[in-house]
Amino acid sequence: MMDIQEKTVHGQNDILHRADRPRTDPGGEPQQITLACTQQAVDTIKHICLALDELVAARVEEMEAMLAA
Repeated sequence: MMDIQEKTVHGQNDILHRADRPRTDPGGEPQQITLACTQQAVDTIKHICLALDELVAARVEEMEAMLAA
């Protein structure tokens, strides 16, 4: 999970700061970026966020129930 997030953020930084060139070789050839890989990374991060949102909502419900008791 963290690996996908890290690769996605670093890939975005490569695009923004080095025109798709890797950090290890800023003067080299642009990295190949495919729609499928990009979409998978975005979808994975979206699902992680949705899962975390559900966990937070469940915990808030538990805390509210404890306070109401």
